[in-house]
Amino acid sequence: MKTEQNLHRKEHEVSIASTPLFSIYFHQGAGSFSIHREYPKNFPVALFLITKGYEIFVKTNTSSLPVQIRANRCQLFFDKGIKPTIFSKGTGKWAIFTIRLPVSLLDKLPASVCSPWDMFMKRGAKRRAVILSRSRLYFGAVLKGISYTFLSKQFAEPVLQEKYFSIKIEEILLHLMHELLLPTETKIRISDKQHILTYKVKQILDKAQTSRDFTLQTMAESLNTNETTLKQAF
Repeated sequence: MKTEQNLHRKEHEVSIASTPLFSIYFHQGAGSFSIHREYPKNFPVALFLITKGYEIFVKTNTSSLPVQIRANRCQLFFDKGIKPTIFSKGTGKWAIFTIRLPVSLLDKLPASVCSPWDMFMKRGAKRRAVILSRSRLYFGAVLKGISYTFLSKQFAEPVLQEKYFSIKIEEILLHLMHELLLPTETKIRISDKQHILTYKVKQILDKAQTSRDFTLQTMAESLNTNETTLKQAF
């Protein structure tokens, strides 16, 4: 496992694994960035897992417009000869897993599950460019847990590491299929700002002698926000 640091972009890149079946990289840093890497032509599938940061954009050689992937989201591409450039103009910290794999790993998975997945598999089988879903695929705690095992050194032996990572990649893809099957309303997640806001309200109420001292308006004013934002947070 090799770690490199780019001092100009304050970026760390970890080459986790590079085998005949897949390649896995982990990038993290702060501020705006642009990452471009050449991948083997026999790895036409690209999986991007955005674990934190602002919105990330992926520009490919077959699309005139970049694909936007928000923080805590992920996306799967099939594009033979894809030469992705990943970039962002954000100012905060960010972290990205990029995984490249051959079609053979997809062949182990069900070909028919739901409309977005079925279309992805059919177009991939015809070697045509396709994105798994235009919807926001949530990169939840389970997927993060699986992904960060890539950084573990528990399988230093190359043969064991390849088999272990192959299973983990399949597990990630199965979870993406599960995410596509979830009803839209179950995908609504609380944002970081909303979480902080509700936590502050709880702190105020916990310290208060009685809730009669507060109205929605006074509570919003004390937190330097408005009533609508406060309602949405709850």
